[in-house]
Amino acid sequence: MLVHGLADDHVAVVLMLRFSAARPATGRSHAVLPWSGSGHPVTREEMVSSLLLLERGFLKKSLGR
Repeated sequence: MLVHGLADDHVAVVLMLRFSAARPATGRSHAVLPWSGSGHPVTREEMVSSLLLLERGFLKKSLGR
């Protein structure tokens, strides 16, 4: 699961997009989650709560549980 804040001033969004584009060659699924209004760390409480739920769902699906 690739999570990237679109307001990130540490890592360019294009790097996440390139990494995402290369993932299919590994034969493993992935998800891309761009966060509008978030920088490098996700700090807003409501975003953190949502992110934890999304991560949990992704891990359950990916691990087959």
